[in-house]
Amino acid sequence: MSQIKQNSERLLPVAIVGKSALFPVALTPKAFWPNLLGLKGLMTGLATSQWPFSEFFSTQDLKNLKGFVMNSGLLTSGGLPADGFEIPPEILKISTVLPVVGLFLAKQALEDTRSFQKGGIRGDQVKVVLETRNDNASQPPSRQNIAELFASHFGFTTSPVNDSAPLPGTLAWLGTAVQELQAGTVDLV
Repeated sequence: MSQIKQNSERLLPVAIVGKSALFPVALTPKAFWPNLLGLKGLMTGLATSQWPFSEFFSTQDLKNLKGFVMNSGLLTSGGLPADGFEIPPEILKISTVLPVVGLFLAKQALEDTRSFQKGGIRGDQVKVVLETRNDNASQPPSRQNIAELFASHFGFTTSPVNDSAPLPGTLAWLGTAVQELQAGTVDLV
């Protein structure tokens, strides 16, 4: 990304919460857990100590939630794949606890960049991309508000994206995040 090229002396981590399904690190769904725990692929650098599974999932939840790693993560700085990064919806298993884990991961990523000076990202250089829908009645309130509550709590600015359908909305979200980074207006989206 141009932001990284402009600042080659300081490589910035990029937290993508809720949309890491765009960046598969395994060829089959069953390989996602081993890759996560082995820190392989694009989600390298995220220590297993940062994933307190027991706080969010029972043992049975973990057995059933093969799509978890595909929904949130911390990407190391580097180029985005040009194509071939879509995952068919039937592969993903959705759970009501995913927004909670996404919120935890976003908070953890921000704490890491601040506490350990991994990126030195200032609060005014963080932007939260909010998904909005034309049909608000079909969207559960908790899912609709979680990113907005997160942004409000930390005092971050927001960038709304209209999500009219799952795939177009996802691509619009990614496009907005990449544009913000390339423009140099933010360091972390």
